[in-house]
Amino acid sequence: MIAVIGDPDTATGFRLAGVSDVYEPESSTEGGGNTVQLLDKLSRDEVALIILSERLASETK
Repeated sequence: MIAVIGDPDTATGFRLAGVSDVYEPESSTEGGGNTVQLLDKLSRDEVALIILSERLASETK
């Protein structure tokens, strides 16, 4: 399974490409807390590939 975590534009592109597990986390003042929680959840599921947009990746650092 492929999962995508990204901004609305990235999410739309992957949905149009046929990816069904697409997540658009809300921006957080906690430095990407929602994104980190999604990554933790997806790393435990049967996900072979997680695509994370650059902007959200920089928020999790």
